[in-house]
Amino acid sequence: MPYTINLRIIGTYAREKGLYMPSYGSTNLKGDVLPVFHEDLPVHIDEACRVLAATKDDPWVFGIFSDNEIPLFEEDIIRKYLAMGEDDPGARRARKWLAEQGKTEETITAADDREFCLLVLNKYFGMVREAMRKYDPNHMYFGTRFHKTLLTQTSAYEAAGKHMDVVAINLYHRWNIDQEMINQMAAVAGKPLMITEWYAKGVDSGLRNESGAGFTVHTQKERGLFYENFTISLLRNPNMVGWHWFRYIDEGPLWQGEKACNKGVVNGHYEPYEGLTGSMERINRNVYELRDYLLNLKSPNLPDKPTVY
Repeated sequence: MPYTINLRIIGTYAREKGLYMPSYGSTNLKGDVLPVFHEDLPVHIDEACRVLAATKDDPWVFGIFSDNEIPLFEEDIIRKYLAMGEDDPGARRARKWLAEQGKTEETITAADDREFCLLVLNKYFGMVREAMRKYDPNHMYFGTRFHKTLLTQTSAYEAAGKHMDVVAINLYHRWNIDQEMINQMAAVAGKPLMITEWYAKGVDSGLRNESGAGFTVHTQKERGLFYENFTISLLRNPNMVGWHWFRYIDEGPLWQGEKACNKGVVNGHYEPYEGLTGSMERINRNVYELRDYLLNLKSPNLPDKPTVY
């Protein structure tokens, strides 16, 4: 079975340095900034990527994620680095950058934040790609799984396009994708996109379903219909090259606790939700024929010749 690798590079480094704030479902870093200017980070990245040598020739490895949902937000990024403290390497770099631009903290603009954010992103993505290629020259780099405001933050895609092979995004609160947004972001990156987290949960599972970002529907059959509708919208876009359903097994499946949630393809006893898996099979077994048909189907929601990366 094809599989992906997630190295969780920045999260493990942040834990070692006391810069990690635990948060469900994402990597929260102290001050919402990446510690990319720490002198020993390149060594940590190299050590984290060294494990890739063992699977570099594995034909079943589909690609590699460096991280999950890390904070890469432009807004107030310079001030966030400055707030890390006088001796913090990121704060020192932010002060130096402001001096180079002839700026002070009081005169920072949104354009300044964007440029500094690009500096941060290119530095981190570049270090990761270099280390990955050192140990594994054969598999794709999928990045950090963009989320929240990163979904439309052009600096994230601009930097990702220089270093990644496919840009991964986690997309919730939508019954199907915004075709125009996907085309725009793919054009900025110059690379294709992949949806790496999305799901719906069913009331008929008997689980509380009080956690998570996915939609709640009544039945497993409706979960399946959501799968069909959403994947068809993906297949209609030439810049979208794949998807990961979140997740394989229900969360908290063997108890009725607060976080017990019907996110899985199977329940806690590894029994498939056939209303869902039946729809998955209908799409997945016909995915290439559907792709060919849908890309040639004219629609008022898509240009006749969509922008392709």
